[in-house]
Amino acid sequence: MSGVIRTEAREMLLSIDYVERLALAVVDLGLSRRKTPDWLASVIFGWAERGGTIIDGAGREIDIDDDLIDHAHGRDGSFTCVSVLKRSAFGTRRRKPRRTLLRRLELYDAAFKIIEKPVKICT
Repeated sequence: MSGVIRTEAREMLLSIDYVERLALAVVDLGLSRRKTPDWLASVIFGWAERGGTIIDGAGREIDIDDDLIDHAHGRDGSFTCVSVLKRSAFGTRRRKPRRTLLRRLELYDAAFKIIEKPVKICT
């Protein structure tokens, strides 16, 4: 099974509403902060191995390389950023996410689309 997954536009991914919905989806996985990036890697790399492609919201192909997941998580081996994301599911965020988080958000967006559980926000 191969195909093309297109992530949401940058403006959408960097919105408070999107991050709160993504946080709920990540919490629903029921994985620890360390297992969540393993899940992400399995989905993304599995998709690429089956010939799938991921296109960002601007229409550019995302290069899927060995460092992709670590780099997207800021090379933080403790993955505390996953805990921070999960906390967003239980309270209202006051600030939009930083642009530096865009690649991470793109990857999670793509992964949930790959498993056919896309993150949806109420509009």
